[in-house]
Amino acid sequence: MDIKTRIDGLTEQEAKAALLWVIDLFGISFPCKRCPILGCPTKLDTENDCENFILDEALKETRDERI
Repeated sequence: MDIKTRIDGLTEQEAKAALLWVIDLFGISFPCKRCPILGCPTKLDTENDCENFILDEALKETRDERI
């Protein structure tokens, strides 16, 4: 099964859980000021801000690949 099929099959709750898992992993591995995501603002106020930033960056890269 390819990744798109797996992602398309996720419920919103499953997708959010996967995103939170990645964010938690980043949080354990890197303090915010050392976030390995290029261009990450160092003053994200909440975990929700971090979630949105990571999701936006991932989607932006995907959109850029389609162009």
